[in-house]
Amino acid sequence: MFSTLRKRSIALEVMLVFLVILGMTIAAGYLLRNVTRHLVDDARDAVWETSVPSSFVFRMMDEQWMIHQTIASALVRGTAINALKAEIGKREQETDKRWNELLGWSLYFPPAPKAAIERTTVKLNAFRASYRQTLAMLELGNAVGARANSQSAEADAVLMLAGGVSGLLQTMGERIDIMQQRMENTAERGVTQFIWIALTIGALLLLSYGVIHFRIIRPILSLNGTMEALAAGDLAVPVQPVVRDDEIGRMVKTVGVFKEGLLKINRLFNALEQSQEANTRTNEAMMRALIGLAGARDNETGAHLDRTQLYVSILCETLAADPEFAQELGAEAVQHLVAAAPLHDIGKVAIPDHILHKPGRLTDDEFAIMKTHVVEGLSVIDKVIRDVGVTPYLKATRDVIAGHHERYDGKGYPYQVAGRDIPLGGRIMALADVYDALRSARVYKAAMSHEQARQILIEGSATHFDPKVVAAFLQAESRFRQIADTMGDQAQAEPPVEISLKSA
Repeated sequence: MFSTLRKRSIALEVMLVFLVILGMTIAAGYLLRNVTRHLVDDARDAVWETSVPSSFVFRMMDEQWMIHQTIASALVRGTAINALKAEIGKREQETDKRWNELLGWSLYFPPAPKAAIERTTVKLNAFRASYRQTLAMLELGNAVGARANSQSAEADAVLMLAGGVSGLLQTMGERIDIMQQRMENTAERGVTQFIWIALTIGALLLLSYGVIHFRIIRPILSLNGTMEALAAGDLAVPVQPVVRDDEIGRMVKTVGVFKEGLLKINRLFNALEQSQEANTRTNEAMMRALIGLAGARDNETGAHLDRTQLYVSILCETLAADPEFAQELGAEAVQHLVAAAPLHDIGKVAIPDHILHKPGRLTDDEFAIMKTHVVEGLSVIDKVIRDVGVTPYLKATRDVIAGHHERYDGKGYPYQVAGRDIPLGGRIMALADVYDALRSARVYKAAMSHEQARQILIEGSATHFDPKVVAAFLQAESRFRQIADTMGDQAQAEPPVEISLKSA
């Protein structure tokens, strides 16, 4: 019959074993109840009447000795009386708090400890009166009298207090001996019961261990090893055959089904990964074509896009080392931000040619039209987002476009966003774009040196640029200089970019 139950459900086996253990434990509990109750009562009385008061007494005596030492040291060093009184007052408060609590508890103590605590209280008050007299003399400027009082009356009082504490501890020690003897007598009466209970429980635990280990733990450990191998990607790991018609057997069958499912998912994932790689290559080619289209209308060179992309990469790398930006500038986020950088002026495809190609400075009206390239660029990206949804790359592109003409003080365009409300990608792109404009020659201006551009960026910190981004630029400025020197453009016609940072 037991064999039939075992085949049907291993839970029944475990239940039977634990029912037996439960019954024996209940029986053992009744045997132990009286012994445990007496031991607990004795231990509680011992702690209540001895250990707790002793702890309070030791702390009180330590505080009083520290007060005595503090006054003696102050008499030697000449500590200011107000500072000395403040320090002693603080220690008195700590002592009063604990000692008053002990006095409240002593109402329930036996007569001997209670009387000893009362005697110690008298000596404590005498010591306080003595050192307060010393403090009064110091306050009146009588340092000689204070020193004499500290060395005579105060020292005698602290010794008397120590003697009172010693007597109190001796009384408590006697109570400990009495309680210890009572507890030993109780323990001796229950030692035989403890032995039998321990043997019974030990035998039951051994029996339960055998059932649980061989019927549950070993099969589950084997299944766990299989699951760990599958989780690690080892789809070739064999699944043990189903030989049991119980919960463990059904778990083995489930693992086999799980493995088959993983094999199918793996095949689908490989196919999806290949498809995603193809889509990624297609998207990259389309973005390159879009950037090329924008460049065909604008006078900016491909080198300008390459340089600003490198500047963005350097700033991201430098800022990522700062714990403040480490989470926001993870490896994938930096990759998307750097890839988005060349699209920062994509909205210029909507600017009329007579403004975009004007070989000189723009009028106010023309510049107002030129500034719309940010909104136009955002409309292009927003349409893509409406069609395909938000992706990390599209979000990074939108941040770069939206923020690269905003100013840290809120006086930029198109939305006059300020401070950290400007996306981080926009704040980074703003500095990269302005630095390249400063270092590049145009038909209406000469290229600036690195030192001149550097000074303008520093002056624009916290007004035009995020101070953290400026600090990152200064940390990596040698790399900026090298890129500008080795990848610079020849003078060419280009619509002017507002680069003065001293205004506003």
